[in-house]
Amino acid sequence: MISIRHAAWVWALLLVSIVNGITQGSRIPSIEVDFSEAAPKLAPSKLLRLPVGATLPQGWLSRELELQANGITGQLPYFWHFINDSSWMGGRGNGGGAGEQYVPYFLNGLIPLSFQTRNENLERLRERYVSYVLGQQNISTNGTGWLGPPIPWIPSFVPDGEVDELFTKYDMVEALESYAEANATAAASVVRALMAHHKQMYAQLSSKRPALNFTKWGFMRCSDAVVGIQWLLDRGEEAPWLWDLLQLIMTQSEAAMQDISAADGGGFTWQEWFRFGDPFAYANDHEATGAVHLRRHGVDIGQAMKTGGLWWRANGKHTDLQSPFEALAWAEKYLHMADGMYFADEEVTSKGSGPQPLGNRSGGHTAGRGTETCSVVETMFSMRMAYEITGNITFMDRLERLAFNALPAALWPDITANVYHHRSNQITCSGQYGYNLFFCCSSNVHQGWPKFLLSSVHTRTNGTIVISGYAPTETTMPGSNTTVTVGGKYPFADTATVYVSQPADMQLRIPCWSDNATVSLNGRILGVANGCTFYGVTVTAPQSTITVLFGNTIKLYTWKRNTVDGSYTSPSNGSPPGPQGGGIEVHRGALTYALRPASIVTETTIGCIGGKPEGRFGWNCSSTPGGKPQYPDIKSRDVTCETDPAVGNGNWSYAILPGSLRFVPMAPGSDIPKIPFSVTEQPAVKIVVSAKNLNSKNTVWQDPGIPPHSPLSSDAPWEQIDLVPFGSTNIRISVFPSLDAKQPTT
Repeated sequence: MISIRHAAWVWALLLVSIVNGITQGSRIPSIEVDFSEAAPKLAPSKLLRLPVGATLPQGWLSRELELQANGITGQLPYFWHFINDSSWMGGRGNGGGAGEQYVPYFLNGLIPLSFQTRNENLERLRERYVSYVLGQQNISTNGTGWLGPPIPWIPSFVPDGEVDELFTKYDMVEALESYAEANATAAASVVRALMAHHKQMYAQLSSKRPALNFTKWGFMRCSDAVVGIQWLLDRGEEAPWLWDLLQLIMTQSEAAMQDISAADGGGFTWQEWFRFGDPFAYANDHEATGAVHLRRHGVDIGQAMKTGGLWWRANGKHTDLQSPFEALAWAEKYLHMADGMYFADEEVTSKGSGPQPLGNRSGGHTAGRGTETCSVVETMFSMRMAYEITGNITFMDRLERLAFNALPAALWPDITANVYHHRSNQITCSGQYGYNLFFCCSSNVHQGWPKFLLSSVHTRTNGTIVISGYAPTETTMPGSNTTVTVGGKYPFADTATVYVSQPADMQLRIPCWSDNATVSLNGRILGVANGCTFYGVTVTAPQSTITVLFGNTIKLYTWKRNTVDGSYTSPSNGSPPGPQGGGIEVHRGALTYALRPASIVTETTIGCIGGKPEGRFGWNCSSTPGGKPQYPDIKSRDVTCETDPAVGNGNWSYAILPGSLRFVPMAPGSDIPKIPFSVTEQPAVKIVVSAKNLNSKNTVWQDPGIPPHSPLSSDAPWEQIDLVPFGSTNIRISVFPSLDAKQPTT
């Protein structure tokens, strides 16, 4: 039996509540909790998110979400055994442990997407899965009960696959919380299930049977557990043990991360890692707990970027509130990519133990390093959380950059497949690295667009409506009859309109990339706003229109090095390195621009996965539950650069003249392609630039990931080439060598 005495908390960490003896064995012990005191309150986030379903997509964003609903999200359960034969659904399972991550990942995207698109197929799938998961929960008389396969009362660390993973339950909790937000009639029963689940977690973690570090994923991904618990606290759940569980996760996870010997690479909490950690320093990748490996693992890095901010809500520590800023700066310092991501080809460093030279171990800081699709969507979620907690526009800017560049590049344009891994510069993607289905990524990618949509409109604690994003949406403000509609073609256009149905106090996010922004209300200019600020507008008349014209210019990012130790890659002719380094990126607003080389696509029908065509519900590869085929086959696509025999691999190897960059806006009356990030249609916008094909005369650029030193001269003929939005590419060059401006342009 556990008895708890709950102390007062005043934004400071205290010790976890004293736990006396606990009954051992398979029987769930009874729990006696003093409910006479309410749990403390969390510090409020600076921006309050609206519930799932309040904001619906419009325009091009609606088409993008519909593609996902009809594509990979709507089709996988009918043939992919990782989802339809999961132990979460009473099936044969996928090996236990982390192998049971697929259904929680999947529902974490499917559930919000189903409410945002109102797609009938998704709605049917949603109800099947939610009703099964809730129906299988065994809530005891003392109000405890795991969601999904139970975790046994075990005392110590266990190898992967032997028991179900805690982190998979974190994702299921988030999925069910989305369901409760959008379905008021089911909210009470869902909250009851979530409370029973967390009460069971508290009973076992507080007795250390098992402790949080019984597997590596549970404590390294603790931030997602905190998201679920804070959701309950924000809704007014006041059980003291819930607050104790939050503190327990904090202390156990940080203790596990710090308990790493210096010989293995040293111990760091996530906050310390982002402040002091060197991802290229020697470390034992085979260290027993897995922490050393996972702090270099791209997906865990993305998930962890929100950790400090979440802790701040509970403890008020300024250093924790600073952590999301430090995490972003850390990723930029060591792991920069053109599309807003950080490179981690599964890991930042190569596997292995023993000291190795930096260049060999890291693979170099080059445009040929890539990132995992799971990392993209997890970083998007962390950026949204960091924006909401801190109210800092930097995080929303980064979220948009990821959503409009990295995410669509990771998806096939009609969203019927995704890549495992993509790079800033790549001229082929095939096999494991092609567009297909890849385990965790194909189950986790579903959260990307639906959770991004949730970042569109926020409120302040005083009720002020904040327009955070300008992709087209329509929002019904909870508790009122006010409708806020964001119209236009952002980010493909520099203007956005905000239609407000009722008088309201408004704030407009002005992105940091915007030199300024002109704001008008009902045709009258109110003023010019600075970038990186919130601009206040008081709407006094119903049916009002706010117009925002962003001051948008082409901006370049210069790579100063091509290896992580700061050295430069010299041209093949042996000349000394120039001052610029490895290349330049081209950005305008929220979009990154890239060369889209002519390509050859080879398609293969995937069909049933894993030799298990029959799922738990009897669904097969060719039909829906009603027996009628309603969806196209999921296909695997390999993409290779189409080469010109006259120049070998030369249709990608362009150096550009920075001073000649010219933006080409959408023509009057034109529209964004029906498939917004099509790789075959003309893009909505482009940038034209003078360039020379370096491989048309002599071979000076062999590895697309390592541009030759810039600025450089070439006697190749001048050409005009188009740079298109990064998200409208499947192979690309986005880091270019630059040409010396002094050479003749004719």
